[in-house]
Amino acid sequence: MANCKGQTVLVVDDDAPVRRYITTVLRREGFDVLEACDGADALSLLHEIHGAVHVLVTDVEMPRMNGADLVRAARVDFPGIPVLYVSGQSLQEDLDCPQDHVAFLQKPFPPEAVLEAIRGIASMAVL
Repeated sequence: MANCKGQTVLVVDDDAPVRRYITTVLRREGFDVLEACDGADALSLLHEIHGAVHVLVTDVEMPRMNGADLVRAARVDFPGIPVLYVSGQSLQEDLDCPQDHVAFLQKPFPPEAVLEAIRGIASMAVL
């Protein structure tokens, strides 16, 4: 398994228990994890830290700014950021945002699935 030390993941989900679950799984494996409750907060945080994130994990449906809008806005300034979408719904074919360096997990998912997806796309990070 890949070494996760020093890799930062931003987890964005308006459902606090889901966000906490993903965060706990990732921290146990050695990832540094930042959290945001919606896309608008995540975008502000990304700008504060100058995009220093290896993977952006985002729910698809959220208030204020959904996952697709977040990715579209984030990739203006941070075009290489890999994205893991998570959703209780099936992923729509057209999220109307850049689809390179993207993976998808349907909720609910076991810890191994989120770790595998994160490791798979973390190697694509362009900081």
